[in-house]
Amino acid sequence: MSFSRSFSRSSSRSSSRVRGFAVALSGSIVLAGCDGVPPCPDVFFETEIAVPATHTTVTPTFSAINAATAAGATGTVVSIVDNQGTVAFDGRGPVPAFIYAEIPYPADNTTLYAGVGIDDGAWLPFWLYCSSDGHLTEVFGEMTDRDHDVFPDVDGTCVSTGALPTMTIDIPAHTLRHTALTCGFQVTAPAGSTPIDLLGSQPGSASFMGDSVTVLPFHGVDCRTGCGSPGWYELHAITWDQITQSVGFEIFYLDASGVALENGVLLPSGNALAVEGYPNAVWSLDR
Repeated sequence: MSFSRSFSRSSSRSSSRVRGFAVALSGSIVLAGCDGVPPCPDVFFETEIAVPATHTTVTPTFSAINAATAAGATGTVVSIVDNQGTVAFDGRGPVPAFIYAEIPYPADNTTLYAGVGIDDGAWLPFWLYCSSDGHLTEVFGEMTDRDHDVFPDVDGTCVSTGALPTMTIDIPAHTLRHTALTCGFQVTAPAGSTPIDLLGSQPGSASFMGDSVTVLPFHGVDCRTGCGSPGWYELHAITWDQITQSVGFEIFYLDASGVALENGVLLPSGNALAVEGYPNAVWSLDR
């Protein structure tokens, strides 16, 4: 599997939640080590999800980056040129990968770059932490077939190219298998509202871009405390529209204002997602 060197795509809409994701990631590691919450049971969505081949041209709204871990790095390894290349973490990879969004976090002199790696049977969402002085300092990584994340410190470089060209993405057709189903939440909407129905350890559904799609939340990030005020909770999910045959990586944000979906990317269109809200939806957590 290979990508065209010219791949990139436009940034997703910047919002307070998206900017807060930098804090969320830092907080999630502390919470995982200190709150004593047991892991979710191993539950998986066993239906295979066919992702059609992608071939599209897009005009990005952020400059491409070159990012790489230091020569000789092992374990977590990043090699990105003009927003595409390879990543490896937690024993997976190196796999082909691309950057789809830039998320500035000026309060910490950091910019996050959101990306996805394409492994055999799974996607590997990741975020590169790039300091204002050109260093790659941390990588947060997930896997759609594991309810699990990693957040290692790394030594590397991360530099904007300053270029905003029209770019092309090429991804062969592939399949997602054994998608994890995380636990501990419920999200519902009353009749007459934008539909959403999510329950821990089960496949769910939601209205997404005008269609009803299957939602597979594979991992949660707990930012109710330690990340900022007010707190929030994130469900990182695969969305699958069986009618249009589109597959996305999306984040459902649960907070005091309700439920919203943003900061994701769709294939085969290559589009980043503007905010999709679920007015009147209610949520609860039992973890």
